[in-house]
Amino acid sequence: MIFMHHPPIRVGIDWVDGIGLLSGGAELARIVRRHPQVRGIHCGHIHRSIQANLGGTPVGVAPSTCYATMLDLLSEGAPMLISEPPGMHLHFWDGAHIVTHHAYFGHADETLNLIPMMQNWELRQELVRQGKGIPKSIGSRY
Repeated sequence: MIFMHHPPIRVGIDWVDGIGLLSGGAELARIVRRHPQVRGIHCGHIHRSIQANLGGTPVGVAPSTCYATMLDLLSEGAPMLISEPPGMHLHFWDGAHIVTHHAYFGHADETLNLIPMMQNWELRQELVRQGKGIPKSIGSRY
């Protein structure tokens, strides 16, 4: 994993791209192409959740913990911030694989418990604990 502040890619928001890390992106792409052990590049700076790739390597740009950059892909777009829910990227590593979750801060407006809609919930939990897949025969009612 490579963690850096400025994304090494154009994100399509002109006023932000103008202050990003645009020089050196092609060189970094060549480097990560030669090093397949690099599983991802993670950055910030843009204050907006963005997914892309560079040299065949996934690039994740974390969202903002405060005001977000307004999504305006017009070339004359003014530099604007917007009040969106704050968030972060939370990386889960199990020793072999990495999964990145986009997590929001704050209280959700509503939650929905799915257990009543699932058949054999306890069996599902046990199969997951054992590292086994859930057979299609243990489906949901819906």
